[in-house]
Amino acid sequence: MPDLILRNVEESMVAALRTLALQHGRSAEAEHRELLAAALSQARRKKIAEVLATMATGNLQRARARTGDDTG
Repeated sequence: MPDLILRNVEESMVAALRTLALQHGRSAEAEHRELLAAALSQARRKKIAEVLATMATGNLQRARARTGDDTG
């Protein structure tokens, strides 16, 4: 598995990450992986939701055009 190196991180952030790791009973490295995975998962879910919303809007517009409904 590749390594990820993050440089120039503020000391307060490092301390906060260590605190979170202790609270969750994980190593700092495991906490970093968990936070990164959660952030990327949320970003992906948001993108999927946006795509679905766009599809729904497009389908609604097409349905209105077929029926001559110009109210929306």
